[in-house]
Amino acid sequence: LPDEVRKYIRDHGIDVAITSVLNGVIRDMPADPMERIVCEVARHSAAPPSFLALKRDPSSPPTDLKFDLFVAARGQRVRLHSLALGSCLVPVKEGASCSALKKSGEEEAEPDPAEVALQRLRKIGEVTRLQSFVEDFFARAFGHSFVDDFLGFRSRCAGLADAPCPGGFTFEVCRATATLTEELLVAATLATSTTRLEYLQQQLSKRGARCSPALSGPSDFATWRARWPRIAMPVFHGGGPSVLRPPALRCCAALSPFALGSAAEASPAAFRELAINCPAMGWVASAGAALQRAAGEAVKILQADKASAALAVDGIAYGHAGGLLKTLELTQEAVKRAAGEAAVHESCGVLLAAAEQAWVEGEDVYELETGKKLSLEQLVDFYSVLAQSGWLRMIVRPFREVDMSAGCELLRARRPELWLVADPEEDEANARSAPEGAAAYSRGLHLSGSAAEAIDRYAELEPRWREAGGCAVCTFLDTEAASTLPSALDVAASFGQTEVVLLGPGVTAGQLATLAARADEAPLRALFAPRDPSVAAEAPSA
Repeated sequence: LPDEVRKYIRDHGIDVAITSVLNGVIRDMPADPMERIVCEVARHSAAPPSFLALKRDPSSPPTDLKFDLFVAARGQRVRLHSLALGSCLVPVKEGASCSALKKSGEEEAEPDPAEVALQRLRKIGEVTRLQSFVEDFFARAFGHSFVDDFLGFRSRCAGLADAPCPGGFTFEVCRATATLTEELLVAATLATSTTRLEYLQQQLSKRGARCSPALSGPSDFATWRARWPRIAMPVFHGGGPSVLRPPALRCCAALSPFALGSAAEASPAAFRELAINCPAMGWVASAGAALQRAAGEAVKILQADKASAALAVDGIAYGHAGGLLKTLELTQEAVKRAAGEAAVHESCGVLLAAAEQAWVEGEDVYELETGKKLSLEQLVDFYSVLAQSGWLRMIVRPFREVDMSAGCELLRARRPELWLVADPEEDEANARSAPEGAAAYSRGLHLSGSAAEAIDRYAELEPRWREAGGCAVCTFLDTEAASTLPSALDVAASFGQTEVVLLGPGVTAGQLATLAARADEAPLRALFAPRDPSVAAEAPSA
């Protein structure tokens, strides 16, 4: 054999592997030796599983656009997951719903039965063409791509823009991309036997970005006890009838996963001690519901006093006439009423200062509270007073952009424990390079689009902000993103130092439940992961 062939065989261990397989077949003499050879050779493959195909699910209605996902794992074709893209098919006409596709013509006045049947057949035919397109698209874009190529998933979805749509409907490409990449994330974790958190951490490590520590067993909970992101929501608002001048100002409360208990309370006896540092299952939904109650309690607090009753408008609590310090104190009181005294000790305050709206042009002063105009140095003193009790832990947009470096350096010198966060919506040029003096503050990150997009954006920004105040210390999740990014909490938890996930006020109970279900996977798997054999033998099976 030529030298290069010999080297190739030696480098890949082909001769050793084939000899071992053949020796095993000769020794065991199985009924189907070729099947044994194929299976045994496949075991020597170091490559991760790869995607093969999407195949429509014939048992579901065509308009659900439901497919079975097949992967190749060690030479075997496996149906690993099922997914639906029906939510991405929306009516062009405003006010219609997806159900209109399934009931085409049925709501018209005195429809002709034959015409209705013909229209429905046409719609089904058009949807069938869309199903075929999705199958062909997936085969072209993802066929034989490895399941660990997560950061490439989004770019592979570009071809969805060519999807043929039934008459009167459009296929939302952005939503379809987010939905498909989210489902492929689930499939990839199944194929690699990892949790979503672990898989996303691996993706960040491949890109050289800092990620959170491992969460693979009970011993990791002690490290994670102080690292879990807190869930935050607005309680009091600025603007409106308030003395708090910036309309975008928000006094938010943030709850840790342990604000309402731990997993120990619901765990088997053998696991209770281990579960003390493990969040209770469903904590995201519980914390979100408690924060929504806190916003309601804030309204009640204002309405209970005639002097402040006018500050409660349409179910929204506006800042107290006593100013920002009083409003933060009432925010804490609202948490206590909504979730109890114990929850207050597992909570902190987050102030969205919106300082650019407080800037008075021409006078070169800030006016967070009407009638109280402050220089940069005076505003630093004011923030220091607000943080004196220790409950206020984070201020987002504390100064306008040109004052961020100087102001944050002054404030950090006074209150080094405060997290100071830049505007997550700042322009791309500033986002992609840490400005001079940025060591005094961190960069927030707005979660949007797909999980792959969020991971890719963090991986790009984090190394540049690593030597500054950090990246994604505060992540923002609005209602739309909560729908397209159900793994948002895993995404945020995979980042190197996420302290707070700020939820938009419109996040629904259903969205919270979905976020909670996804967020529960990693701690649940870690809690019941195999431990030391002598300990595992005594513990009941999970």
